[in-house]
Amino acid sequence: MKYSISKKLWLSFLVSIVLMILVSVIGSFALLSVNNKYENILDRDVERIVHAKNLEIAQKDLATRVLEFVAMNKSTAKQEIEKEIEKGSVAARGLIELSQDPASLELLEDLKVKTELLFESNNLIMDLKTKGQDISAAQLTSMNLNSEVLTIIANIIEVQEQNIANTRAEIGKFHKVAFISMVSLAVLAIIVALILSTYLSRHISKPVGEVTTALEAVAQGNLTMQPLQIKNKDEIASGLD
Repeated sequence: MKYSISKKLWLSFLVSIVLMILVSVIGSFALLSVNNKYENILDRDVERIVHAKNLEIAQKDLATRVLEFVAMNKSTAKQEIEKEIEKGSVAARGLIELSQDPASLELLEDLKVKTELLFESNNLIMDLKTKGQDISAAQLTSMNLNSEVLTIIANIIEVQEQNIANTRAEIGKFHKVAFISMVSLAVLAIIVALILSTYLSRHISKPVGEVTTALEAVAQGNLTMQPLQIKNKDEIASGLD
């Protein structure tokens, strides 16, 4: 196939552009894919923290409602206690559904056990109070269990915050690696383009040099030269036909 010099130059230019575009597209897709992945992870971590904090609030409010029942014997205290238990249950279910890491699952299992004991203790307090019996022992147990439950919830929040910190650190490392990779690919593309350009320039300049040398020899009176063998299929070869 015959390629003119201009076509060869354009081919070199287009190959360089295509290589650059490929590097940009590959890098962009890789960054977008990983960013979406880590964004989802961060969203889940933040959502778990929200559920944990809602659970913490519900737990503190529950302790307050039980105290109100004991201290003031409010008629609406039991209904308010049930509402707080439901709020805590909703937050706990959301937390369980989103948790996958071993540390969170272990804490949630411990939280479940302590919460069940706390509910039993609170029910005992209300039952004893209703019957007019001594509640001091049950109340002390309830206070200790409530403190343990709040500690577990605080640990769950701490685990999620640590997960977020770890994820952000991973994102930073990935961006660093991605930057180095993209720079390396760009350098490789430039090297390939330079090699191709060098090859094409030599492919063009070599026969031009041969023709120039032959013309100079003819100008000096040397008419015994062998015919030039130009393998190029471009304007140079056409000019010698």
